[in-house]
Amino acid sequence: MSVDAHVHTSFNGEPNYWDIVFQQTAPYRTLVSLRNIQRDLLAGFTALRVMGEKGFLDIALKRASDEGLMVAPRLVVAGQNITVTGGHADIWVAPGITYEEGLGGVIVDGPDQIRKAARTQLKAGADLVKLLVTGGVMSEGSKPGLQHMSTGEIEVAVEEAHRLGKRVAAHAQGTSGIRTCVQAGVDSIEHGFHLDEEACEMMARAGTYYVPTLSAGAAMTRDGMSDRLPKYVVAKSLAARDAAVASFRMALAFGVRMAAGTDAGSP
Repeated sequence: MSVDAHVHTSFNGEPNYWDIVFQQTAPYRTLVSLRNIQRDLLAGFTALRVMGEKGFLDIALKRASDEGLMVAPRLVVAGQNITVTGGHADIWVAPGITYEEGLGGVIVDGPDQIRKAARTQLKAGADLVKLLVTGGVMSEGSKPGLQHMSTGEIEVAVEEAHRLGKRVAAHAQGTSGIRTCVQAGVDSIEHGFHLDEEACEMMARAGTYYVPTLSAGAAMTRDGMSDRLPKYVVAKSLAARDAAVASFRMALAFGVRMAAGTDAGSP
């Protein structure tokens, strides 16, 4: 079995990220997703872990595949990302303009709202809960190293998922956020660009998986692509790229369990 443990199916590396988010309907993006996952299958990937999509389209694709309506890799799906106000994927728009999901996720605040959001994903058929704990590269106003989600918010999501035998994955790029996630019982750290020895030791001891997604940063900073992306995306990618490689090497030395993920869909 060949697995890509971190993909976004409705994108295919296009630099016009926001045009896709705001101008494509859910049915259209579902068809794009079907094309992309079937391309992955032809490329040899027999399983994909889909880490956040709008409108539960990933859950719909999994159900269709399980029912034999289409040929596809085995899908493990997270449903919608869960973030907080001002966090990664809560993008800033002009006053008077509203949106429901942000970048493929729900925006909630406080343990009670986080708990309900986690329950909603699991009720809809998600295999895991995906939390956006720290800032990220693609959100202009958030800093990748900054922890946006509180310890209490993370803990209730872990409680709800584990109660039902499901797992929790955390988009966590900064060191503090990574440590908090491990302490809260999160099952996998996605990206993890800024690890330190303490974080690696904690992950190795707890058996927390690490999905480093090194290829995304390399792709967004290569010649040709960097000229087509917003300057803030390129700047963040450059700042994270070398740190991510160093973190990967450190995690390897500490014996942290890893899974290969590309973050496919990123520009």
